[in-house]
Amino acid sequence: MSDRCQISLHRSVAIITDQSISIKHGKSGLVFPIIELFMFVVAVALLVIFINAWPLNALVFLLIFSSIVGPLSLIGLINNIVGTSFVLEKSKYSARWQQGLLGLGIGTYELVSFDRIDHFFIRNDFDDFLAGGSKQDLVEFEILMVKDNDKKLSVARVIEPREFVDNARNRINKLGLLLGEMASVEVKVKKNSSDESNNCESVTSRSRKRYRQI
Repeated sequence: MSDRCQISLHRSVAIITDQSISIKHGKSGLVFPIIELFMFVVAVALLVIFINAWPLNALVFLLIFSSIVGPLSLIGLINNIVGTSFVLEKSKYSARWQQGLLGLGIGTYELVSFDRIDHFFIRNDFDDFLAGGSKQDLVEFEILMVKDNDKKLSVARVIEPREFVDNARNRINKLGLLLGEMASVEVKVKKNSSDESNNCESVTSRSRKRYRQI
């Protein structure tokens, strides 16, 4: 594995190193925080410029609006720049999902040690039909971590138009194999009608003997 590589996902990006795999928010998530920050700056500017001209009700509204939007925009910016939603670390022998304070990716709400991981499963809805009987225009691929108690936890998703399904499949399968390799567990993939084999499920990563670093 190279020192560092990235895989584009749905509104996020996976960053892979020799010791960890983390999923961070994509650049598209910066749009709304930047808009909120702009609205905050405009509200403060109006408050300062027209403090002696506008009625008290309008000034109070601007004050309340700026006091709410300002902190939210900063939190959103920090979350999208440095926040992380999922981390799998070889040195800590565990994977964790993070939610943090007000969405800031610093707090752990799910922690799974490698010993508790049964396998990773890559599902897709390639063969699913809409209510009208036609196939969906967008295809979703999702990596699920399946624990030893059969609990499933979502790790990452890729959503692409049907004509780009091969590219989406390659990206999600690459990430799944890297996760399985780092956690030393097998990776299973749901087959669909575009695959050569008719099997509904196949193992794409050989299950290795589990180990624990001491």
